[in-house]
Amino acid sequence: ARRQAQPLVQEFAGGILVLAFNWLLNVAGVSETQAYTLPWAAYVTYLGYRHRHEGQDTINGFACLALGTRPSTKASALLRESLPSLRGAARAQVIDTLGDRRDIASVILLTHLARDPDLTTAEAAITALGKIADRPARNAIAGLRKEGNPALAHAVLDASLRVAEKLAAAGDRKAVAALYDELSQPAQPLFVR
Repeated sequence: ARRQAQPLVQEFAGGILVLAFNWLLNVAGVSETQAYTLPWAAYVTYLGYRHRHEGQDTINGFACLALGTRPSTKASALLRESLPSLRGAARAQVIDTLGDRRDIASVILLTHLARDPDLTTAEAAITALGKIADRPARNAIAGLRKEGNPALAHAVLDASLRVAEKLAAAGDRKAVAALYDELSQPAQPLFVR
């Protein structure tokens, strides 16, 4: 039990160090956004590297949550750069964080990851595309609907509904009607129609 708790204690201690670093940056006069996001982004990258090196498939979800809504292009870039070193649930957490951040610079990468053989990665990427929902992300989701991969059908539907919701909020009734019309066609799975 002690051996299993050691990594958790180390990650918790790392989180405390990041908070201390945040405080030091604030005292030094660095902007609040940079003082908050950059240390957490570096910590996520470090954890991804360490866990991959140790053959683990986890990452600190708390760090991803901390980065989820804080605006910083540097943090987004660090998250994108950490993806190649991550697998499974750890990769999905970072992908989800990129979606939460509505990081449009990730759309091309997420479009590629939406076709990853690992279903956890593919589903996370599709969900993130739905959260971003800009034109390129909507086009990627439309392409995935046309491919009709049954293993990804639920994730594609969820992303499509997120897109419809964002389009409706923007007042684009014509695009929403077209999307719902496409989703109700006989070519769609029964659970979609």
